[in-house]
Amino acid sequence: LTRTLEGQGFQVESVASGTEAISAIMQDDFQLVIMDVFLPQMNGYEAAQYIRSLESNKSNIPLIAFTSSTNERDKQICIDAGMN
Repeated sequence: LTRTLEGQGFQVESVASGTEAISAIMQDDFQLVIMDVFLPQMNGYEAAQYIRSLESNKSNIPLIAFTSSTNERDKQICIDAGMN
């Protein structure tokens, strides 16, 4: 995904966990987050909920779930966690 996005001219920053994602979001301004839902330390659902709870403009960043699941229940879990 990183190579594809960079090949289209996007600047990409990759991290390895939900906690690293939150740290990166707090330090920089991003226009979009594509987040794997199965991350170590803090999964994507928990990270999304944390980001949405922030009392700053960072809480409004678009969060796109990245998962192989096509299950409607999993889709609803992503939406309930605050993912777009």
